[in-house]
Amino acid sequence: MHDLLKEQIKDNLGEEFDFSMFADKTQLLLEDIANSYAKYDETTQQLKDKIEREEKYNHMLFNSQDNVVFTMDSINGLTSVNEKFFETFDFDSLIEFQCEHKCLCELFIEKDGFLSPPTLMDVSSTEWIDIVLENPELEHRALIKNRAGINTIFKVLISSLVLNNEPFMIVNLIDVTVIEEAKEMAETSEKLKSTFMANMSHEIRTPMNGIFGFTKLLRNSPLNHEQQRFTKLIEHSTHTLLKLVDDILDFSKIESGKLELDLVEVNPFTELRSAATVFLPKAKEKNINYRIHIDAQISECLSMDNLRVSQILTNLLNNALKFTAIKGTIDLRIEKLENSDDSKETLKFSVEDTGIGIAEERLKSIFKSFIQADSSTTRNFGGSGLGLTISASLCALMGSELKVTSVEGEGSCFYFVVSFDKCEMSNTLSKQILNPPIYLLKSYNPMFDKVALQLKYFKLDFVVLSMDELMNSDKKEHIAITFESWNCQPLLQNEHNVILVQEDLGQKLKDELDSNVYHIESFSDYPSELYNAILELNYTPNEEEVVAEEEDLQLEILIAEDYDINRILINEMLLKYNLIPDFAINGEEAVLMAQQKDYDLVLMDINMPVLNGIDATTELRELGINTPIVALTANALEGDREHFLSVGMDDYISKPINPQSLHTVLVKYSNEQETEVLPEVEEVYELENILASLKSAKDTMHFNNAILVRLFESFMNNTTTIVEEVTAAMEKEDKEAVKAKMHGLRGILRSLQINDIADMCEKLEYSDESFDLNAFWSLTIKVLTLLKSIHGQEEEVKEGISHLD
Repeated sequence: MHDLLKEQIKDNLGEEFDFSMFADKTQLLLEDIANSYAKYDETTQQLKDKIEREEKYNHMLFNSQDNVVFTMDSINGLTSVNEKFFETFDFDSLIEFQCEHKCLCELFIEKDGFLSPPTLMDVSSTEWIDIVLENPELEHRALIKNRAGINTIFKVLISSLVLNNEPFMIVNLIDVTVIEEAKEMAETSEKLKSTFMANMSHEIRTPMNGIFGFTKLLRNSPLNHEQQRFTKLIEHSTHTLLKLVDDILDFSKIESGKLELDLVEVNPFTELRSAATVFLPKAKEKNINYRIHIDAQISECLSMDNLRVSQILTNLLNNALKFTAIKGTIDLRIEKLENSDDSKETLKFSVEDTGIGIAEERLKSIFKSFIQADSSTTRNFGGSGLGLTISASLCALMGSELKVTSVEGEGSCFYFVVSFDKCEMSNTLSKQILNPPIYLLKSYNPMFDKVALQLKYFKLDFVVLSMDELMNSDKKEHIAITFESWNCQPLLQNEHNVILVQEDLGQKLKDELDSNVYHIESFSDYPSELYNAILELNYTPNEEEVVAEEEDLQLEILIAEDYDINRILINEMLLKYNLIPDFAINGEEAVLMAQQKDYDLVLMDINMPVLNGIDATTELRELGINTPIVALTANALEGDREHFLSVGMDDYISKPINPQSLHTVLVKYSNEQETEVLPEVEEVYELENILASLKSAKDTMHFNNAILVRLFESFMNNTTTIVEEVTAAMEKEDKEAVKAKMHGLRGILRSLQINDIADMCEKLEYSDESFDLNAFWSLTIKVLTLLKSIHGQEEEVKEGISHLD
């Protein structure tokens, strides 16, 4: 190279040019250039090696994925795929795939919940990609059939990049077939389990219905003392078995997550206390000191699932009674706790007993399914071992936790804390006092101040005065609270309603106490009883539900029931009402018989051969037969009633059939027959009809004439406002507002036994879209006209009340 350079210089500068002047520098420069070239070649090779290594690594990474991964763009479609793609979809190369398909989406299978395949007109559609990219928060799945016809479920993930101003996608398909199949199997298993539980319930309850019903009938027949005892034992055993069935059904619902809270407005002083007082007879039987304390500072209206709260308390109290020995103690306490949120109220529920207690090592597992404190517990005390599990799950459903403290051999305390929303109660205790004020008689009894404090908590109007002051006044028919038993008789003679708060009264004085006196024996233990005492004296003491021995109901009834014992039982029950039903032994017979005869009521068993009750009901409704149909079923799963109503049934009675439930249904649909002729009611409401209704209300509620007058005056005031509001709603053609007002009006009318107008209100309240609109407004006008007719006779009615005997 040097020689070539010299020759060129000589040609340009002449032969005599002296190279020595810069030869050394040139040599160095040339060597630097040569070295730079060498380094460049070395660096280039290193970069080539690095790129090759990265390509191999990415290729290996791309192909080592367990998922199907491929890249694509909007112009070329699929640009690269991993080995899993070929393995999954049964292609040998990308070119082979592209020869047969423009888009992988052509292999998609149409199915609800999955990405859809493209239309035949646009097989290269990228709509599925847009759906995934635009909804990243959702889980997207594709059902794809490969070349061999095998279906696979994929979870679809797509990442979008921009290269050279063109969108570039990386698609990741995750095989979730096994997971989806397991999920589907679990859902199928759950359905089978629910069906099994329903069938098991039916199979157990069907014969139990016969035992339960005939025992009821037997107890109402002439029996000697020993026979009465035997029938009582049969009844108790029946209830025990049904409780076990209910435990299993509840556990099944909770386990499957299908149990939901049904929040309603609840008065804790009446509803929760009713659930607790059920156990008083059993406690008395075992000579157990059973005390109920409901904090008087609790609000009168709380939004809660009354059934589920009562169920927890029932389970806890049942256990306490089961494990507490004779002469032991059980305390139920419902206390109000501090709460910073004014819209809520926090309550602590606790059940404490002096029973057998629980060993410390057993406490951790006590809330697990089918676990009891000791293996001998089931043998000695019975039970399913599910009560505490169910209670703990229900507490969790309400955002709480069931806890326990216990000492073996000394007793246990189960407790939980729940916050409830407060609600506005329109009918508080203070508003229900028919003849205020309440008179609180002066006394040195230590309970006096506590009672006065409770009356303040309940916001009641009361006056403190001496016995002499009250007796010398002309006041009558008030509630009077005394602390001395000798005051009771004079107060009763002065026509007062008497509450006696006195401990240690003695058995002799208790026996001599007038039955009209409400005796609170242990006020310090459960002062909330005062609330119930005032409530009961204001209306009428609670009585056991008694079905009339004989009542002539005019009904043509069809019974569809396949179990012969149940047919005999229902027939016996209906004989009390002089009713002789027709029987069908399956749904098909019921449909035929209902077409041949006009029945007033059909009692339809659900599980029957040939044609079940639901399908039979559907057929009857399709035939245009609108006879009321009441489901008779041993299926006790939640949601059954709603399901039966949705298929066209009108009501529901659970087996074993309770005579009172049957009576309620019969009376309801007997009254409905009378409702059919309601349009014939005269638009002038006769005075004698008004007074007859009020006389019935007086007899039913045990009112005297003065209270009845006050109640009628209150009715006049309330209905004046309602008539104005309904009239305004009619002018706006606001049907829903009219229906809402009819709800409140119906309750007022029922309390005064003005049942014919109440029936009209009920018909309007529950009318649906099938109810003729003109008929709706005509009936509304009729209700208003009749109410105005009563208003026009107000003075005559009040005069007539004064002469009622």
